[in-house]
Amino acid sequence: MMMNDVTLRKIDLNLLLAFSVLMQERNVSRAAERLLLGQPGLSAALRRLREALDDELFVRVGRGLQPTPRALSIAPAIEDALSGIERAIRPQAEFDPASWQGEFRIGMCDNLESAFFGPLAARLLQLSPGARLIGVASEKARCRAPVGRGRLRLQRLRARRTGLPGTFVRRCSTRPRSAFTTKLNSG
Repeated sequence: MMMNDVTLRKIDLNLLLAFSVLMQERNVSRAAERLLLGQPGLSAALRRLREALDDELFVRVGRGLQPTPRALSIAPAIEDALSGIERAIRPQAEFDPASWQGEFRIGMCDNLESAFFGPLAARLLQLSPGARLIGVASEKARCRAPVGRGRLRLQRLRARRTGLPGTFVRRCSTRPRSAFTTKLNSG
């Protein structure tokens, strides 16, 4: 569907935000306060929006406002649009390892696995107790394929304690190599 540039030129983002807050508050004074505007400024914005959409949008009922059928019909789309814009421009939250839940997959050859996997798992437990660490034994020539596909076919599980609180290591066979899985939040 093509956008109608003429219609969009009549409306700016602040008018849509004013509409959204008016739909929530149903009161010009409270909506103006939330928008950090004076009541006359919000009334002027509502007048511009009414002209652009050729609808009253809100009618006065007692001390409040009642949305028209047109306002009720466009409100969900405007909310979705404003939410999408907010998601697009909002700064991304910083990564918090202490609250993150997920898994890390690390492909490594046997000699690196035996030297680094245990200390890495212990450090990960300290920093990110909800994380799982999966070490995939691999040869350099074959390391990209299983990780790139994001899957391993696991067989024959044997669990043993590592001596670190809350962790265990499971030796898992895959074809043709083996993998170690450490679950850090066993309980």
